[in-house]
Amino acid sequence: MIKALYDKLLQQSSAVTFAPCLSEDITTINDFLVAHQFATIPQDYADFLGLSDGLIYDGLEFMGTVAHPRPAYGYTLPDLISLNRPYSQYEYLSLIHISEPTRLGMI
Repeated sequence: MIKALYDKLLQQSSAVTFAPCLSEDITTINDFLVAHQFATIPQDYADFLGLSDGLIYDGLEFMGTVAHPRPAYGYTLPDLISLNRPYSQYEYLSLIHISEPTRLGMI
């Protein structure tokens, strides 16, 4: 199912994808998450990361195992560790982020 959804997103001209991550990258992320009292990455999300290490589409940002600089936009898509480090005192794991323009459009 993840592959079918990913393939459908690839047909959208505004979808930004990245090279797939390695299984070692997922292990590193999971080790960090466990060490900071988070749950590990769900298997479906790990499967997605094996297709694209992060994704940007229509204001939704799906984080990968590494940060992805976007110099043309003056922005770097953060990695999962950077995104979740501030929440280490809570039982909260974030896999996606909604970009500011999209949040403003929803108000």
